[in-house]
Order: sequence, then structure tokens, then C-alpha cells
Amino acid sequence: MIKKSYDLLFVTHINAFYKVNLYNEISKNKKIFVIFLSTKSSIRQGDFCKEHINFEHVFLSKDSLEESYGFLNSLKILNILIKFKCSHILINGWDRLEFWIVALLSFFKADLSLVCESHKTGKYLVIKKIMLALCDSVFASGKMHRAMIRKLNRKIKVYITNGV
Repeated sequence: MIKKSYDLLFVTHINAFYKVNLYNEISKNKKIFVIFLSTKSSIRQGDFCKEHINFEHVFLSKDSLEESYGFLNSLKILNILIKFKCSHILINGWDRLEFWIVALLSFFKADLSLVCESHKTGKYLVIKKIMLALCDSVFASGKMHRAMIRKLNRKIKVYITNGV
């Protein structure tokens, strides 16, 4: 079986307009594949996800993100990862089972980066430390995000994106 090859694999919640715009730009220079966990969210308006997608992608669920099943999505992700190779995987959070499955599987496949858009540690401090231990680098939205990451893991590479 010949595996498809990609430079970057993104795993993210939904096809939010700002992420699609970013991925469209990245796809002009890199071969990317994006796994969207769902086509919509019950806490976002419909136009939040209306953008033209110019890159290879898949939607794991047509249910709202909040109603989708993490375990079922994780099985779908496993099936996808078996079929291709990539050099770098980026997960957009640590709040879903699917991100954890990708983080664990990426150890065997590619470098792993976390895209961090939240700067709160809260009650999930230990879980976030574990996730960071699995990652090679973090793309943090700003200085507060970098400070939170540094508090949890002093050695990890952190890149500030100055936005999402």
C-alpha cells in the first residue's frame, strides 16, 4: 500500500473561518491535511464556519462538536493515520480525547506541536503537564500563553504567533 505523504497534519475542533483562512495560506507552500472533529458547534453561529476550503481535509462528524463522540472520532483518526505519513502533526488543544489519541500516536509517526489558545491552568494542571511532555513544541497565541506553558514545562520550545 502506498501511503500519501503530507508536510503537516492539523487536528482541530471545527472549520472556523479564521483557521480555514490560515490553512488555505499554509497550503500554498506546504502539502497539508486537516482533520476537523466536526462540521459545527452548538455554541457558534452558522456563519462562523463558512469559508472555502482549498486543502485536503475530512470531517469526522456531522453532529455538533459538543454532541460528537470522542471515542468514535478517535477510531476514525486511527484509520486515517494508518493511511498516510507526515513530518509534523499539530493539535489544537488538550480538551478532547481525540487530541490525546493523536498525541500518543504521533510519538511513532511525527513531531508533535500543540496550538495553545488558552492561558488558564485551572484544575487540569497535571493533565496539561502530561500533554506538554508528549509535545516537541507549542505555538502560543501570546505572552500570557507562553508564560502558562513555561510554568508547566520550562524546556519545551514555544513560538508566539501573536494571534490564532
